[in-house]
Parts: sequence; C-alpha cells; structure tokens
Amino acid sequence: MFIAKLKGSISTGIEKQETAGINVIVYPNPVSNKAIFYADKNLSGATLTVYNVFGQKVKQIDNISGQRVVLYRDNLPTGVYLFRIAEKDNVISSGKLVIAGD
Repeated sequence: MFIAKLKGSISTGIEKQETAGINVIVYPNPVSNKAIFYADKNLSGATLTVYNVFGQKVKQIDNISGQRVVLYRDNLPTGVYLFRIAEKDNVISSGKLVIAGD
C-alpha cells in the first residue's frame, strides 16, 4: 500500500475573505421562500451577489441602501450557495446560504 506524505498545510474549503467588519445576519437560513439580510450598519449602493458551488453567479441585487435586503428564492434549486455583499469594490460581508427543499 502506498501512502503519500505531504509537507505544509492542506487547504480544504473556501478561504475566509477579509471584510470591512460589517456584521450581516441572514434569516432564515436554510431558506425556503425568501431570506432577509440584516446589516449592523447602513449600506449605500451595495450589491448582493449569490453564487452556486461552481462559482457561477446565479442572482444579484444592486443599489442596496439601508440595513436590510430581501432575497427571494425564485427558481434557485435546493443546495448550498455562497453570498457576497460589496460596496463599491470592497467586500463587506460573505457567507453561506442554504436553500431548503420545496
């Protein structure tokens, strides 16, 4: 039996991005029909982008202002997604979003 020895660290998963320190709560998560994103500070001209596990953009909401945005499931199939909220070119929050079964 062959066993490979690896030197250094092994990366499994997605590396945490540096963010602007704005806390965002997603409720409910898992999502069935819609999710509400609450920020602890006012957003101005922000963009919420949702990606599937292949990194493909599947949904985007532009020009978000205030502390709350609603994301409707629409036709997104059940699964795990990644979201990113950015103002201008600065990522202010990112995380996982789970779409539950119908």
